[in-house]
Amino acid sequence: MPNISERISQIEKALNIPQKRQEITSIEKEMEDPSFWSKREESVKKSKLLSSLKATIEEFEFVKLLEGEENEKELESRVSAFELKIFLSGKYDSGNAYLSIHAGQGGTEACDWAKMLLRMYLKYCEKKGWDTNVVNKTSGEEVGIKSATIYIKGELAYGYLKGEAGVHRLVRQSPFNADNLRQTSFALVEVMPNLTEAPDIEIKDDDTEWQFFRASSQGGQNVQKVSIA
Repeated sequence: MPNISERISQIEKALNIPQKRQEITSIEKEMEDPSFWSKREESVKKSKLLSSLKATIEEFEFVKLLEGEENEKELESRVSAFELKIFLSGKYDSGNAYLSIHAGQGGTEACDWAKMLLRMYLKYCEKKGWDTNVVNKTSGEEVGIKSATIYIKGELAYGYLKGEAGVHRLVRQSPFNADNLRQTSFALVEVMPNLTEAPDIEIKDDDTEWQFFRASSQGGQNVQKVSIA
């Protein structure tokens, strides 16, 4: 486990403070131009970015100041918060999310396990203060659910939940058979960000392939021939 000084150095490297200072200078220079405010949507975005960059640098400088003092508890708290912030700095981390649960192998057991996961995630979202809406749910034949999708609205919802994606396994003594045998159940969890705007998609020529076919109908000289790609 790195000591506190090493962790602060790693944070400084991850944040790329010099680059953030250059971004601040660049945006402030743009804002000096009267035409900057003519494009409202773009100017608002850059103003918010400027505020965020300045806040990050100020916070990091305060951490560096604490490093030279003896308040280890506050320093540890600040450093841990920074590390979490870096972990949740992905493109979609700050936004809302869709979380889907699908019962896997295990029959009735898997459906019951999927329902347990659904309750667990709804309870977690409630604890975080996020709004949730179960947009679809398919019940199991006997108990539980076959699948369910939750729309989760809250700050950093996708960032916190993205690590939940994958296959979740439960091993327990089955309450659904007379022998009370141990059984393994599986459920797949998928987490997707809520995209507020469509991303730019570039299709390269190397990724496309053209194939031509010719279809012809029956009949004498006036044979109909159609080429399709």
